[in-house]
Amino acid sequence: MNIPTIPPGSKVQPGDVKELRSLEQKFLSRWESYLGTFTFTREQILQWMPESHVRLIEGRKLEWDFVWREFKVCVEVQGGQFMGRRKGNKNKSGHSSIVAQNRDAEKVRLAAAAGWTQLNFTTEDVDKVRGFDELALCLGLIENAPT
Repeated sequence: MNIPTIPPGSKVQPGDVKELRSLEQKFLSRWESYLGTFTFTREQILQWMPESHVRLIEGRKLEWDFVWREFKVCVEVQGGQFMGRRKGNKNKSGHSSIVAQNRDAEKVRLAAAAGWTQLNFTTEDVDKVRGFDELALCLGLIENAPT
């Protein structure tokens, strides 16, 4: 099965880019701080920053939170997935319903079928700066993830 992907350098269409959620902003901030642990200049750090809210699969409206096209690596930040839909809960997550969970599973399958590596980060991962070594490994920044 050949999954058509949107080619690198494709222009973002109006309405394709959304404002980053606070957890996505926190992820980027933590990633930038993580990159600061290397001996990078500011310009080099900016080169390792991802694109955000990218549609990878042609003809589909599915968006990935962060993408490094050159390495075919994408990240999904899944905040609040355990919040559920309790009565009075105004902070409903995009990952808490069965429909959303099925959509997320489909995204993982489509990304893999198109040759992408998808890493998922939870709120706790971002808060505790967990998983950034694995991301750096996928991007070729480090050779071995610490155990």
